[in-house]
Amino acid sequence: RSTMGSRHSRGGLLIVRLIVGTLACALLASFAMGLAGLAPQTAQRASNMQGERWYKLTLDDRHVGYLHSRTWRDRAGNWQFATDLRFVLAPGEPVAILDNLTFAHRAPFTLISARHEDRRRGELQQVSVTRSAAGYTALIHTDGEVDTRHEARLEWEYSLEDYLAFENWLHEAHPRIGATMTVPTLDLERLSVIKKNHRVIDRNPIGYAVENPAVQYPTRIQLDANYTPVSLEMAGLFSLTRTTEAAALAPRTALQSGSYFIPTDQAIKDHHNVERLVLKVMGPEAITGIWPQLNAHDDGWTMTLHANPLTDSYGADYTGETTEFPSSSLRVARLARQAVEGADTTAEQVSLLTRFVHEYLRYRPGASQRSVLALLDRPVGDCTEFADLFTTLARALNIPARTIFGLAYAERPSPAFAFHAWNEVEVDGAWQAVDPTWNQVRVDATHIPLPTHSATLRLITGAPDLRFSVSEVDYFSR
Repeated sequence: RSTMGSRHSRGGLLIVRLIVGTLACALLASFAMGLAGLAPQTAQRASNMQGERWYKLTLDDRHVGYLHSRTWRDRAGNWQFATDLRFVLAPGEPVAILDNLTFAHRAPFTLISARHEDRRRGELQQVSVTRSAAGYTALIHTDGEVDTRHEARLEWEYSLEDYLAFENWLHEAHPRIGATMTVPTLDLERLSVIKKNHRVIDRNPIGYAVENPAVQYPTRIQLDANYTPVSLEMAGLFSLTRTTEAAALAPRTALQSGSYFIPTDQAIKDHHNVERLVLKVMGPEAITGIWPQLNAHDDGWTMTLHANPLTDSYGADYTGETTEFPSSSLRVARLARQAVEGADTTAEQVSLLTRFVHEYLRYRPGASQRSVLALLDRPVGDCTEFADLFTTLARALNIPARTIFGLAYAERPSPAFAFHAWNEVEVDGAWQAVDPTWNQVRVDATHIPLPTHSATLRLITGAPDLRFSVSEVDYFSR
C-alpha cells in the first residue's frame, strides 16, 4: 500500500522527509530513556530491562513499520542494548536502521562499543565506535555509488549511568508535573554526546507522560509504572505503540504491500493460466529460511511452483470470529447468504463467493487499509480487502477460510512479483486456494505464499537485491 495519502502537500512531503532523517535518533534516545526498572542501582536497573519488546510504527494511523528492542548480557557479562527499526514510506524504498550499544559489566559500566547502520535506497551507512586505552575511535563507512571510509577520534566519555540517567532521576526524585531533566544522549549519526531536555507533562494512572520539548520534532512518551515506554508520538505524524510481536510484524502493512516487489528477467504471458513455474532465485542466503523448498545451485537457487499453492499449517480454528473477520455481524451474515444463494454444495458456495467478492468490491491499488465492516458501506480496496472480505463471508457460512499473504506475478511496466493477498478455504475436507481479486477458483502457479514471521519481514525490508529469473513455464491444458 502507499503510505502517503494524496492530501500531503509539497510542504508536507518535505516535512515527512525531514522526519525520516531524524526518526532513528529520536526513537533511540526516547526509548533508551524508558526501558529500565525500579531498582536504584544501575546494574539492577539494567537487569530489569533484559528481554525484548516490540512496537508498532504508524504514520497517519497507517501501519508502516516496527521497532524491536532487546537487552541482554553476553558471555563476558557485558550489557547489550539493541534496537531494530524498519519501515517503508515510499513504494520500493524500505528503510532499516539498527543500533547496538555494549557497556562493560563492571562499574563504571563504560561504553565499550557502539554500532549504527542505516540502509535506504540501496545505500548502507555504517558507524562503528570502539574504545581503547587512547579513547574512542569511530569508523564511518558509506557503501553507495561512492564507497568511502574514514576514521575519527572522539573526545567524549559515555557510560551505562548516562544511558539510564533519566530512569534514575524519575525513581529517586519523584518529579512533579512541569519538572525538567537534562540527560546525556548518545547521537551516533553526529558522533557526539548531546544534551536532551525532558519535561514531565502528566502523572496518570498508567505512569509518567514526558515530553522532549524540541521546537522542530517534539516527542511525547507515555511510560508505565516501571518507566517502560507504552507509546511515543512524534511531530503529530509518527507514533509507536508497544504491542505483541505478531501485531508489530502483521503483514497488513506497507512492509509487504505495494511498497515491495521482486523483479524478474522476463514477462510471463497469460500468467493466470500457469500450471507449473520454475524460477531461479538470486539473493542473500537468508531466503532459505523463508522458502526451505529452494534447490541450491552454484549461483543461487531454483524454486518450483505449482497451481493451487497451499501453506502447510492448518492446526488453528479458521471458522472463528476475530476483530479482523467479524463473521457474526448480521450485515455480514445477510451478505454471505446473498452471495451463495442457490448453491447446494460447499464447492458451489466457494465458487459463487469468489465471484461475488470479485464483483462486489472495486479494486483500487494502494487504497488505505479498511475494515471489513467499513467495506460494507464503501466497497473499495486492494487485494487485502478482497481477501479479508472473502475470509469473513466464508466463516459466516461456517466454511473454514483464512487470508494468505505472499507474492504473485504482476503486470507492471517492468515484470515483477509483487505483494498480493488471496485465500485458502476448506472444501469437503481438502484445502484449496482461491483468489477473489482476480476471480480465480483455480489459483495459478505464479502465487508464492510468504510465512508471516520476522525473518520474512526483515528480508523484505533489508534485501533489495533479491530477484527472480524465469526458467520454465507450463500452462493448463486447454
